[in-house]
Amino acid sequence: MEGEEIAAKDLFPEEPGITDITLVVEDKEIHTAKAILMCASPVFKTMFTSDFKEKTAQKIHFPEKKYDDFALFLLKIFPQEYIELDEDKVIRILPLAREYETQQIVKDCEAWMISRLSWKKISFAEYSRDQDIVYLLQWLKIAEDYEQGYPK
Repeated sequence: MEGEEIAAKDLFPEEPGITDITLVVEDKEIHTAKAILMCASPVFKTMFTSDFKEKTAQKIHFPEKKYDDFALFLLKIFPQEYIELDEDKVIRILPLAREYETQQIVKDCEAWMISRLSWKKISFAEYSRDQDIVYLLQWLKIAEDYEQGYPK
């Protein structure tokens, strides 16, 4: 999915009786169900059940978000979708998972990072040592940024 645009009409079609909210990201509409979002995220639950304008809105705009990242995050939430994590997806999904407090997605991303670092088994062979150290430092930086709850 890296570099691919996720088609809103194909993956997020309007389905009367099922979809009841439209999220607008970069002028693209994502039709979805509040119930799914609320089950996955206490932030969405608060947004849709408390006295916020989103409670009664038919469309909610997310002006600061990138469509492809947000769509990928939502696909990870949806029970009928399976998104296999990789480095690119973790980097794109993890900030949104933390922002919207989707604990299972945060745990999945963290588990992927730990397993990847365990799998990598930093070698001390002279030819790859610099690459291994750079790789490890990149992931330590990502982990540090998201441990604080936001990317730097």
